[in-house]
Amino acid sequence: MVKDKKNVFLSVIRAIVIVLIVFLFILPLWIIFTGSLTDEWVFRYDGYSMIIKQFSLDGYKLFFAQSKVMKSLLNTVIVSAVTVLISTSVHLLTAYALHVKDMPMHKFFNTLFVVTMFFSAGTIPSYLVVCRLGLYGNVFSIILPGALSVYCILLIRNYFYSVPRAMTEAAVIDGANHFRILFQVLIPVSVPVIVTTVFICFVSKWNSWMDVMLYLDGKEDLYTIQYTLRKLFTQIEKYLSLGDEQPLYTLKNAATVISILPLVLMFPFFQKYFTNGIMVGSVKG
Repeated sequence: MVKDKKNVFLSVIRAIVIVLIVFLFILPLWIIFTGSLTDEWVFRYDGYSMIIKQFSLDGYKLFFAQSKVMKSLLNTVIVSAVTVLISTSVHLLTAYALHVKDMPMHKFFNTLFVVTMFFSAGTIPSYLVVCRLGLYGNVFSIILPGALSVYCILLIRNYFYSVPRAMTEAAVIDGANHFRILFQVLIPVSVPVIVTTVFICFVSKWNSWMDVMLYLDGKEDLYTIQYTLRKLFTQIEKYLSLGDEQPLYTLKNAATVISILPLVLMFPFFQKYFTNGIMVGSVKG
């Protein structure tokens, strides 16, 4: 009886802690959301609040009135989708090669990939490589350099290690080559880690703006939403310093909400795969 009471007490404490943690994570998003729907002058007077004190859509109207916003959103969707497609193909092929322990110099190549996670050439060599390849000013300058993630490769490789060896051996006995083993044996049972890496790549590319600034500055038709928002926020700060009376604070909040909304909507669908993909991909092998 005492043990049951103790278990109930611990369960209640865990539930309270989880609720508090969730609240702390949701609170910043919520107050930005309420701020985006609050009248500009009420917001300037009262600041952020957990409730909408005076409803207004002026921030969203001004946001979508910006000429480059919708084009930037479309660019971001296309760039993110193409990057994910290329990345997933590269990750799967590379991870399969690294997981085959009979591959010549297996340990060397695995160590080489791990080392690149800790040591990077930096921005200047990357910039020079992009320029020498003739990609500067081209949309592929923000797609190809970030198409390979060693972290995602290692996650997939470790997940492949968790697949029973008997499955691949049976495929070999049936005459399957490496491509058939990968596409007909390993990929169907590795959906959690593949979905996880797809989500990681998508979020990374959706949130990136530095590569656009380095390689596409001046090419406004190719700007992604994050770089467009960065330039927009710079203009807003300038107008605020001049005493502009437009709904600029609510515009900033509305822009923030719009930029993170796709990720918030996607996460519930990916979450059921995310935990399993991360856990198994991190500890196996």
